[in-house]
This record gives sequence, C-alpha cells and structure tokens, in this order.
Amino acid sequence: MLQNYYPINKYKVFVRCFTYNQANYIKDTLFGFSIQKTTFPFICLVMDDASTDNAQEVMMSWMESECEIKTAENIEIENAYITIVRHRTNSNCLFAFYFLKENLNKKGGKSSLIYPWRMQCEYEAICEGDDYWTDETKLQRQVLFLDENPDCAMCYTQCNYYYQRDDYMEAKPWGGPHESFEQFMAFNTVPTLTALYRVNVEAQYSSLVRPEKQGWKMGDYPRWIWFSHEYMIKFIPGSTGVYRVLP
Repeated sequence: MLQNYYPINKYKVFVRCFTYNQANYIKDTLFGFSIQKTTFPFICLVMDDASTDNAQEVMMSWMESECEIKTAENIEIENAYITIVRHRTNSNCLFAFYFLKENLNKKGGKSSLIYPWRMQCEYEAICEGDDYWTDETKLQRQVLFLDENPDCAMCYTQCNYYYQRDDYMEAKPWGGPHESFEQFMAFNTVPTLTALYRVNVEAQYSSLVRPEKQGWKMGDYPRWIWFSHEYMIKFIPGSTGVYRVLP
C-alpha cells in the first residue's frame, strides 16, 4: 500500500517537481536530482500533469535506464499511476513518479497528493520539469546550513539563465543578495529552483495565509515575502542550477 512509503523521519528532503509537456527537458531535471551527493536520504516526487506530448514515455525510459526498475513498486490510485523506485547508483535518491490520469491544473488536488510525502520530511526543494540542477553538492550544503542555523527558514543560491531558442547560456549567474522583508517587498531575487526551506514553515504559511484563496498569479514570491517577514532567509552566492527560458 502507498502509505507504507511514508515512514516517519526517513527522508530528510522532499524534492517537488511538477511537469507538463516538457518531454524535451525532463531528463536534464531528473539527472540533476540523481547526481546529488548527500549523507541523508531524499525523495524526489515527479508529478506529470497528464502531458499530451511523450513526456511520460521519456520518464519511463529514463527509469528503466537509470533506476532499480526490477524492484520498483507500481501503485494505482484514483487519479494517478505511481511508480516508486530507487536510483541505481545513488542509494540516497528515491523517486516517486506520479503519472496523472487527467490534468489537474484547473481542478486542483495536486497538493493533497504530495502532502503525505512532504510532511514526512524536514526540508523542501522545488525544481520544475524544464529547469535543472548542476551542482552535485546543492542539497548537502543547504541542508548543512539550515541544520546549523535553526532560526533561518530558507536559503537560496544563484542560477544561470539558458535561452532555449537561441541556445545561449548567460555566463553571469542571477539571484540574490536580498535577505530582508523590506528588500523582498521591493524585488524578488530568489530563483525558485535554488530554494530550500523548512517544511514546518511552509505548513504555517499555507495554514495562515491560505494562498489558494488569494488568487495570486504566482506561488513562489508571496512565500518568500512571508518567510522573510516571520523568519530569516539566507542568500548563498554561487550558481547551483539552470533556469530555462522558453519562447
């Protein structure tokens, strides 16, 4: 049963990846997860929102090539087919692939699917299916910093911009150095794919602010503002990933 995969305190980090029609890019994202060198186990939940390209086939092929597919667990629930599988060479990296049966973008319901995984972890990271991590020490360094600084709710780094249409990577990384509430009220300097934050702080934000009721057009920026108002945020210089700019 699915609930057997929610053991308390087994996973240190919950990595959330929502993807839709990103067949051309998702392998880079998965590879960025799998190269993370950590001293702790982490779970990567990759949720495909019923893509209409061949993204699901691409992910299945990647699983067969890169993961312990012979020991994978396949589970069907009402609105998704789920495959839970460990990476072949990175024993700390576990994947939970959710292949949704229908698109839930407007219907909602994805949050309830990720909630059991998220709440068993101490930290959460986000990386959408067209972005990717390039620094194999990203999670390890960020977790170490937050472990050593309990008053800090979140840390983030820089990233490089890659312009897909022009096949051009900006050499100078973007992100930071804002850390205060006043700075974040003026401008957002957090590349979402670089952020790592505490799950209990995210839970406070979701219960007190009720972002789903606000009608905001983005989900990340209001979080950073609230985090910086209630807690400390730390900027760590250096690029850890790539933000893909699509036409």
